[in-house]
Amino acid sequence: VQENGNSSFLNSNGDGILVTLARMKITCNYLQKKGNTVNEHTFEYVFRAREWYFITFTHIPRYLWRSEMKLFVNDVHIERINMSYPTYSKPLSSSIIGATSQTTLFRLSGFH
Repeated sequence: VQENGNSSFLNSNGDGILVTLARMKITCNYLQKKGNTVNEHTFEYVFRAREWYFITFTHIPRYLWRSEMKLFVNDVHIERINMSYPTYSKPLSSSIIGATSQTTLFRLSGFH
């Protein structure tokens, strides 16, 4: 586990998904309107230093009731929350995965 690591999928407006690991907690943000946070949730999980983890978020849109976001760590369901499903005017086109700064930004071509 890398403390203060970021992962994101964003579009050219700065809208998208930002996941941050800080103080051994995972925070998921949906950003909209040039980086303003629309939805945010911090998941509680005790991580141990110097171990690898497989972290998965799922979020499926629901139209008759509020959407659910789920967190899995090492294939184990950890938490489920109600969170509105985001919509964006432009496709998500850039990504940072497990980085601590924008210097490791990679462009994804054709990512939708």
